[in-house]
Amino acid sequence: MNKNVKKIIIFTVISTAFYTWMPSTISIGEQCAYAYSGDEITSLDLTSEGSILSIYNSITRKGDYRVKKGDKIPVVIYSKIPSNKTSFNLSTIETKAADIRVFVGNENIKLSDIYGKINIAEGQSKTIYIRLYDSKNASDSNYSLEYELVVEREMNDEDSVIDGDTQETIDDNTITLKNYDDIYLNRLVLFDPNSNKIDFSFDKTEPVQNINVDENISYINVKAVPEQQSYKLSINDKDLDPSDDKDTRLVSLDEGKNIIKIRIINSDRKTREYYLVVTRGNSSQVASNNNSTATNQNSQTVQAEACWQYRKADGTIAVGWTLIGNDWYYFDASGAMKTGWIKDSSGKWYYLRESGTMAKNTTIDGYKLGPDGTYIK
Repeated sequence: MNKNVKKIIIFTVISTAFYTWMPSTISIGEQCAYAYSGDEITSLDLTSEGSILSIYNSITRKGDYRVKKGDKIPVVIYSKIPSNKTSFNLSTIETKAADIRVFVGNENIKLSDIYGKINIAEGQSKTIYIRLYDSKNASDSNYSLEYELVVEREMNDEDSVIDGDTQETIDDNTITLKNYDDIYLNRLVLFDPNSNKIDFSFDKTEPVQNINVDENISYINVKAVPEQQSYKLSINDKDLDPSDDKDTRLVSLDEGKNIIKIRIINSDRKTREYYLVVTRGNSSQVASNNNSTATNQNSQTVQAEACWQYRKADGTIAVGWTLIGNDWYYFDASGAMKTGWIKDSSGKWYYLRESGTMAKNTTIDGYKLGPDGTYIK
């Protein structure tokens, strides 16, 4: 079969009362198929060295977000290949557009063959732009519709982040923390749809930032500024170029919890990742719960905004007190990182900040903590 042949699907709807070209859903018995309008992509397949890859409409790449046959193809698509694969390629693109062109990365390297092989290094993320044109004579920049495909190759190391597809038993909000290198973001700023700055306190040493936004905020602009412009930067696996003032990405928000991943890498391959756990809606309830647990020393152990785990060098999940870098964290019997007031097996009270780090030499809500973090009566 010639892959360059584009299937043309014509939907003819006859009705005396209603006629529209707007997207709709047509139900036939038990089946449901999206009715396309305009020059959209109606089918998209991705392979890696002979293996078919799943595509998703969320960076979590979980089963619930898999794009199945008949689903509308989203304009931003995610996929992942295992560490033992070194390349991938588009194998099917079906559309009524007059022309299709494929570009790789921020450099916009144009593929001579839209189904050509794309090499990818271990741990690397590549962004592919699939652009549709009304005419074969149109210039590269004069496209009618663009699709963004973000593909990440898994790391084959002991400190890799747990991925939802490789370990389906892991909860959507469970990510394994790493012992990161000493490179940092200089600033992290968030803006709402009206370009208003979202108020939160950014600590460059903390890998987890918990943020609440109003339920009517459906997207935010994330601006991440590394300490050095030479660092490679990605937000939700999309490569950006800080040296060219390209350090901002628009990220859509679902209702409830959203996890935004920011990664920086320097020329020595040192890496640091930040995770923004953004909760859309019910922010007042969340804040109220956080306040009540923080001021009640005898309350039960506080559950973190998301469940975080730490994988040690031997591959096991940390349990109990664990030193990560220069800070102490506490993980319960299931390996979940704890926050708030805790009483360990010695009977002593400690306070763990929202990021999980143990507080010491300070006073929390009137309770004094010593140099070892214990509550001083």
